[in-house]
Amino acid sequence: TAAYGTVRADTAETEEGAELCGDTANGFGLLFNWNLLGDGTHTVVALVDGVAFDQATFTVTTLGQEFVAGAAGTCEVPAFPSPTETVTLVWQEAQQNFVLTDGSTPPVGAPPLTGAPVGVLENPAPNSFQSGIGVISGWVCEAEAVAIEVEISGVSHRLATAYGTERADTAALCGDTDNGFGLLFNWNLLGDGTHTLVTLVDGAPWRQATVRVTTLGEEFVAGVAGECVVEDFPSSGEAVLLEWQQAPQNFVLTHVE
Repeated sequence: TAAYGTVRADTAETEEGAELCGDTANGFGLLFNWNLLGDGTHTVVALVDGVAFDQATFTVTTLGQEFVAGAAGTCEVPAFPSPTETVTLVWQEAQQNFVLTDGSTPPVGAPPLTGAPVGVLENPAPNSFQSGIGVISGWVCEAEAVAIEVEISGVSHRLATAYGTERADTAALCGDTDNGFGLLFNWNLLGDGTHTLVTLVDGAPWRQATVRVTTLGEEFVAGVAGECVVEDFPSSGEAVLLEWQQAPQNFVLTHVE
């Protein structure tokens, strides 16, 4: 089950002014670990009220395990996004993927917030790098009457997350499992630099993370291609190939040897 109802301003009307939805609370999302599927081609079908709505076929590349811990790796993408530029990618464990970095050390933020209720802000991880289009996500107990919002430095208003996706791993702590929350977010909107994100539960500050954002100078980069090889990753003697994917505005694993 995907959580539904996040704000998507682009659904109110088209560029030509023709009405699409008449409102903006139309976003849906579900945090998913592609490693669970295993390598190969898969198809996802979205259903609305039980009726097939849209689908996509894609290829999954994994590192052979559900969650890779303790690994580190970087690589440079030459001539990207233009012939005279080069970008650097760094592994981020929380996302299980590589993101753009400006080459600096990870940011250091304020001490973590530890207020009730029980739960975890999983993405973004504190003191991490962020780039492209990613998900702000985690889980919070008390699934019956919880509103989870996000405040981000540089954004003038609070952002509502969709709440209630299935998290089987929360059953022992929460007594139920519909505790996941998520919000698709384009980090390019913030611009380069250090930003602090605070999640609020029913209006009260709950958890926070400080991140450093690296962009390609645009809200959405189209029509480019790039790749790089990360040597000795995830362990000595192995290597992975990363390729640019326009939809997530980031690089993803496409080959492991």
